[in-house]
Parts: sequence; structure tokens; C-alpha cells
Amino acid sequence: MEEKAPEKEILSVFKVQPGKMGRIIGKNGVSILTIKKSCNAEILIRGENGPHDKVLIIGPVKQVRKAAGLLRGRL
Repeated sequence: MEEKAPEKEILSVFKVQPGKMGRIIGKNGVSILTIKKSCNAEILIRGENGPHDKVLIIGPVKQVRKAAGLLRGRL
């Protein structure tokens, strides 16, 4: 029986314009949670010394691309 090799994981950084993070997160975090569930990728929201301005997406290539597309659609 052949075992499948684990899929290669990547990290993608999605930059968000100032004032637009609310569209990504959604009311009570509903939008970001929905994207996380539908893509099966880890999604982290970060910012450097100030407001959040980046979304990090970690996972298999196909899931990361799907998540990035959904995030773009929220903007």
C-alpha cells in the first residue's frame, strides 16, 4: 500500500489597506471564521507596531490560494 506524501505547505502574506480589516474579519469575526473553515488553512491577523494590516495564510498551496481569493473578494 502506497502512502501519500504530506502536501507541501506555504506561507502567503496578504496586505490589507488601512481601514479595510473590518471587512476581512466581519462582525464578531464571522467572515474570517467562515473563510478558515472553507479553506482548511491557518489564517492569522498581524500588524507591526500598530493596527493590523496583514493576514498570514498557512497551508497547502491549493487551500492558501483559495483563502487568498476569498479574502480579495471581501475587499
